[in-house]
Amino acid sequence: MSLFSHKFSKCRWTNDNKSIIFIFKHMNWGEIGPGEWESTEWRIYNNLNVEIFKSYKQGENNRRHRIFIDKYNYKKIVHNINKIKNNNDINVSACDGSVWEVTQYKNNNEIWKRKAGYIYGIKEFEEITDILNYLIDDRLYKKTRM
Repeated sequence: MSLFSHKFSKCRWTNDNKSIIFIFKHMNWGEIGPGEWESTEWRIYNNLNVEIFKSYKQGENNRRHRIFIDKYNYKKIVHNINKIKNNNDINVSACDGSVWEVTQYKNNNEIWKRKAGYIYGIKEFEEITDILNYLIDDRLYKKTRM
């Protein structure tokens, strides 16, 4: 379990008049050595604020950043999540690598969850990950240490 998901999992999902809509988690299921990337978590709120948490083994280089997502990309995420929810029969097999998990909320209550799993070849998930990874700019993390 990543430092961030454990540390923040019990917090209230509302503050500053915003409500959580999605939590995306990208986790490393491969072998992890000291200082290597463990996970990244994106929390998308109804005001289009995005909190990004990037964690590394032993916590030495953990990063946290806040940014906004534009409406166009937010709508693309919602559209692709709806497609994924309607195609519940997608099953991808693999032994290691990285996995993704997504939880959707409405009125601060969990309404849907895709447990951690592989996304290889799932076009809608690949489009979502492209958007989320676009939000990460390592130059921003250098200024925002945990």
